[in-house]
Parts: sequence; C-alpha cells; structure tokens
Amino acid sequence: MTFRASQSWKIYGLISDNQIESLEAITEAVEGSKEKLTTIYLENNPCAKSSDYVAVLRKIFPNVEQIDSNLFS
Repeated sequence: MTFRASQSWKIYGLISDNQIESLEAITEAVEGSKEKLTTIYLENNPCAKSSDYVAVLRKIFPNVEQIDSNLFS
C-alpha cells in the first residue's frame, strides 16, 4: 500500500489494481492515517465492486475529498 504526501501536504493512497478483497483490510492497514487521508484510489480492486463502496470509505476516512475519480466538497 502506498501513501504519499502531495505538495499541499494532503495524504493520498494509491492502491488501485491490487487484489484487495475487503474494505476491512483497508481499515486495519491505515489505522493511524484515517483522519489525514484525503484521496484514495482503490479502483480495479474486488472491494470496489461493492454497492456501498463509496459510502463505507467515506465513513472510514472522515476527511476524504476524493475516492477514485469522484470528488466531494
């Protein structure tokens, strides 16, 4: 799992095109970064096919501004 700080010091995760099966695995992997993560790319993972995928990620990451290509204000 790759987490990087952009020039504006926002944290984002680039974990698309892996074989991540469940969002529970994401929760455990980012335990210390939940509040800092603002952008996450999980597209092309099995977990991204879940009907509540975006809603669950928005609960896990309270400050998320972008999930894949979806921007939130």
